[in-house]
This record gives sequence, structure tokens and C-alpha cells, in this order.
Amino acid sequence: MKDTKAFYYLFPVLLVTMLWNLGNWGVVESSEARYAEIAREMMVTGNWLKPQLLGIYHFDKPLVTYWIAAAGMKLFGVGAFGARFFLQIAYLLQIFLVFKITEGLFASRKKAFYAAIIYAGLPLVLMSVRNLTTDAFLNTFELLAVFLLIRYYRQRQVGWLYLFFIVLGLAIFTKGPVGIIMPVLMIYPVRQILQVEGRHNKLHLGFGILLTLLIGSSWFIFLMLKSPEFYNFFVGEQLVDRMFKASALKRAKPFWYYWAFFPATLLPAFFLLVGSVFTGIRHKVRPLNLVLLFGLLIPLLFFSSSSSKLVLYVLPLAPYAALAAGWFIDEKPFADLKKYYAAVWGFYLLLLAAFSGLF
Repeated sequence: MKDTKAFYYLFPVLLVTMLWNLGNWGVVESSEARYAEIAREMMVTGNWLKPQLLGIYHFDKPLVTYWIAAAGMKLFGVGAFGARFFLQIAYLLQIFLVFKITEGLFASRKKAFYAAIIYAGLPLVLMSVRNLTTDAFLNTFELLAVFLLIRYYRQRQVGWLYLFFIVLGLAIFTKGPVGIIMPVLMIYPVRQILQVEGRHNKLHLGFGILLTLLIGSSWFIFLMLKSPEFYNFFVGEQLVDRMFKASALKRAKPFWYYWAFFPATLLPAFFLLVGSVFTGIRHKVRPLNLVLLFGLLIPLLFFSSSSSKLVLYVLPLAPYAALAAGWFIDEKPFADLKKYYAAVWGFYLLLLAAFSGLF
């Protein structure tokens, strides 16, 4: 398919577009300013293991995001552009990984092309890479882990398995244990879709899990050895409070929060997602239904049950929404898609009208 070959030529265009005026607005949002300042102080102090904010130790998040932001500022100077630069690289890598994951699961470059293009334009995704937080980097590691899992099951080369566990460890090192939720959830549907039989490499599996724990917990263990108080901080305040006492962090939201706002962050592709859900159920398309169940419904229920809620927490679900929408476009004839295209154009016209009213 010629379009899929042209897909790769889009990356330089996307890179230039995403970098254009990237530093023209400051790090004015509180979370982004905090991440950027901690990364800057790491550069100044040379203390890469104990993050500081205005000279005060700050251990709310692991180190990966600070390190990456500091690397950007080291390359391009202290400022918004340097702090955000590697978010744009992560964005391009995510698009590529969505393409490869879709192609790996459905053996279709057309479906992969549609899924990747849809993913590239999702508001939730764009929002995550224009503002410095941990979520975009976490999403990149989670997608990379699923890609490596698919490669392992297809080729059965143990090197892919170890890379999978290494990336899982990096995901934990980016945002804590929540980083393994999506990759672990996707193990079963990937095995079923690829029709993987048998359970091999039990010894490598054990070593891989130990490798994940070693990488993911190394910094936490280092700090807890320094002071027992870190155990109460990480387990009590950071893990338990986020799950069950979000009011302490001022992030408490009702159960329905994501059910109301997550669809809005997928517009206008959400209309295509709805079509894929009904098609999958009506025609019993098992591979699609597995992706919808394990990539969207189960994690959405999990995050909805959590006390602490922010919109970007459900960013890792966006690739699977794009995958399902891409599948739907490829499977349906154009005549059946007309009403969905009409809904998409209607959405854009409403958006245009809204902006016209503002300006």
C-alpha cells in the first residue's frame, strides 16, 4: 500500500511541526514548572539521585522524567524548549509503536496506517506532549513493552523477552507500579490473537521478573536504605493515598469522571471507536473484542475505581482506542462510513464556529 510507505515520510514533517514555536510559551502550569525546575536544579547541583525543588528535596516521582528533561535543557539550554524537546521525540516514537503494534496484532499495514494516523491527532495525546509531565514518557515505555512482547511471541527469541522486562522496569522507574498495568493486561490478548501455545522459558521468565523489580525499585530501595521514613512516604502517602485517599492530594473525583471526560479527549475519533465496539460485538470479532476489553474497558474500570484521577492518567488507553478505530475504517466499506465522516466533519464545524465566536 503506497499510503503506508508515505507514512514514514510524515515523521520529518511532524517533527518540524511539533518543534515549531515549542518554547514560545513558558512553563506556567504548576506541574510542568515543577518538573522543569527540578530538572534544572539537578543540572546545577549535579545531584542526580535526590531531586530538589527550590533547594528542598522532592521525592514525589521517580527520576526518569527529570533526567530526560535535564538532558533536553543540557542540549538546547535552560528553557521551555529544552524541557519539552524529548516529549516530541516520544510522540513520534509512540506513533511508530502504534503502527507496529497494530500491524503485529492484525497483520495489516492498512489497519496500522489508519490507527497510527488517528492516534497522532487525538487531543489527549497532543495534550500530553505539549506539557512536561511523566505521562507521555510512561505511555512510550508501555507501548514499547507491548511491541517487544509481540516481537517475542512472534519470534520466540529470548532477547525480546528480556528487553520487555527491562522496559517494564523503566516504566516503574518513570511513575511507579502503575507503569506495568497496561503491558501486563495486554499479555493475554496478545497471546490469544497471535495464537501462542505453550509456556516456555520459565527460567528466563523468573530472571526477567527479577530484572524488572531490580530496575524499577532500585531508586526506592536506595532511599529507603538511607532512611526508613521513605517507606511510609512511598507506600503510605504516594501509593495508598493515590489509590484510596485522593482527597489528601486534592485529586478526588467521582467514579464516572473518566466515563464523561475520556470520550471527549478522543474526539472526533470517538465516533469511529463507537462503531468498532458495536461491530465487534455484533459480528463477534474476537481479536478486536479482546483489544477493547483489555485495552479499554478493564483499565478504564480500574482507573475509575481509583480515588485519584487526572485526565492524563488514562493516556495509556488512547493507543487501543486508535487501534480499534483504525480497524473499523479498514473493515467498513466507504458507504457504511459516511455517517461517521459526517459526524467528524460536524464536530470540526462546531469547533470552527466556537473559535470564530472567540476571535
